[in-house]
Amino acid sequence: LYKTVFEELLKDFDFVKDLDAGETIASAVITITPTGVNHLEAGAPLISGSKVQSRFTKGIIDTEYVVTCQITTSSQKREGCGQLKVQAC
Repeated sequence: LYKTVFEELLKDFDFVKDLDAGETIASAVITITPTGVNHLEAGAPLISGSKVQSRFTKGIIDTEYVVTCQITTSSQKREGCGQLKVQAC
């Protein structure tokens, strides 16, 4: 997945395959590595059914970030991750 420094990108993490029938996501935390000034930033996670969505902004050109979404449900904790690279236009 790619974005430019200017772009604000919405990304979903879908945990539908990880949830049991009737199980819901109670909370979610998004983390990004590496971190620092002007690096990629994530907005507050928005939970909707089996999905967690966040808006990603900023970033440093030619940097590949690991984005992790950790959820807590009524019965388990799960984690999803992906890579997002910031590129020049």
